[in-house]
Amino acid sequence: MPEVRTWTRIETQDKEFIDLCNLRLYNVKVNNDNISEDKVNNDNINEDKVNDDIVNNDKEWRYCMKKVITYGTFDLLHVGHINLLRRAKALGDYLIVVVSSDEFNAIKGKKAYYSFEDRKKILEAVKYVDEVLPECTWEQKIDDVVKNNVDVFVMGDDWKGKFDFLKDYCEVVYLPRTEGISTTKIKEDLGIVGYKED
Repeated sequence: MPEVRTWTRIETQDKEFIDLCNLRLYNVKVNNDNISEDKVNNDNINEDKVNDDIVNNDKEWRYCMKKVITYGTFDLLHVGHINLLRRAKALGDYLIVVVSSDEFNAIKGKKAYYSFEDRKKILEAVKYVDEVLPECTWEQKIDDVVKNNVDVFVMGDDWKGKFDFLKDYCEVVYLPRTEGISTTKIKEDLGIVGYKED
């Protein structure tokens, strides 16, 4: 079970500092009003309400949590993809998935069955995924890690060692791929050509 880190939110206008205590305990302090676990248990507040408050204040607040990032094309989503996303999310609190754009796939000599927009929508519907961003260049990974305050970078172990340069910026984890399944195999079985999986 990964450590559930304290979420801290800081008002961008520099007016007031408010701590959100560990969400696992649902102890929240908002506008100097302490909301305790007892109140949660008495149905005065619940986790969904807390999360709604956080989302509704997204433009005004910055949140600190353990963030995980992974990359891929994610075409013809299959159980191998789901296993990777589930394992990646288990390493933190917030999972960012960066998906190869159609233009970037063209640079790599690849063509996905689904468009970038469709792949993005499919991934956004997966419960392990919190945010989907486009991948447009090979070089953007350092910027993505830094700008999004990423703690853990995750890829399949077929890429082992190739992203170790990111260890200067975050933890790097290579997860085992699911045996016997890949988008490449699905396309070969269906007789669809022109695609090789990342």
